[in-house]
Amino acid sequence: MTYQQIKIENPYKAFIYKVVTLVGLMILIASSIAWKNAYMPQNLDDNEELYRLGLMQIYKRDYPNAIETYLLILERDSTECLAAQLLSELYLVKGLSLVECEGEVDCERSNEYFEKSIVYSQQVLDTFDGDLPAHTNMALALNNLALLEYPSNEKSSAFLIKSIEQIQEGFDVNMSYADLWFALGEWWYAAENFSEEERNTFFKKYFPLIDLGTFDDYSCFNEYAQNSYTIAVRLNENSVLGNYGLMRTALIDHNIDLFTESYNNVHFFSNYMPLEYYYAGKVRFIWEYFWKKEKRKGKNIPLRASNGSEI
Repeated sequence: MTYQQIKIENPYKAFIYKVVTLVGLMILIASSIAWKNAYMPQNLDDNEELYRLGLMQIYKRDYPNAIETYLLILERDSTECLAAQLLSELYLVKGLSLVECEGEVDCERSNEYFEKSIVYSQQVLDTFDGDLPAHTNMALALNNLALLEYPSNEKSSAFLIKSIEQIQEGFDVNMSYADLWFALGEWWYAAENFSEEERNTFFKKYFPLIDLGTFDDYSCFNEYAQNSYTIAVRLNENSVLGNYGLMRTALIDHNIDLFTESYNNVHFFSNYMPLEYYYAGKVRFIWEYFWKKEKRKGKNIPLRASNGSEI
């Protein structure tokens, strides 16, 4: 219906239509200005303003600019541990996003990002010894460096030793931090790269109660990883990282019930910070990949999860 048609039928309708349209446009313009003001800092010399800007950039998944924002904060004050913690997580996620790579350039960049994550985690720990997110980020970065160095067992083993030491130091502070248990689960997967001689010496030191003969069967690594992920989920039922780990082990064991239950535990609407957001994406990916694969096999299975997702 055009304005002309409205005027012919009822001139007041045309007037009201124009007013409503104008008000709607004014609201959109005002909202746009308000969002811009909320996003842009009013004072670049104020660290609180920069923190707010960085969090908005994280929310918009603008990680490169978020990194620049937190680097600026650290340039002004090297004691700003929150900025170092956020940089550690951002660089870890950037590395994880490239770790499943085929090209040598991407692997080199992943290596660089993991090393930077370790540097900033250490900066946090130098100030707050026992910071659990810092121990977790460093352990995850070291695990992935070990995988990137494989099959160079010497370098890979060195990273894995440093990783388990970080995990152990974190557990000495608090054993109820779910993400640290996830890091231990990831460590078990990476530990498959140990040679038999390294396992015998290393596990005697860090896991004296484990029967070394069980490692002749590599399935035990999946079992120990699953145990770690299970503890993570018991500590936090909605742990994105822990449930992702359980989904992965469930696929290996062909445990469909555990796979679906773990997926249903994940709340996708609350994954604001980079690490959880990354693993939430991994959860979605393996869920869709698996069920679409089963559907192609002609299996009559429900494709709706209790958290509302549907394939």
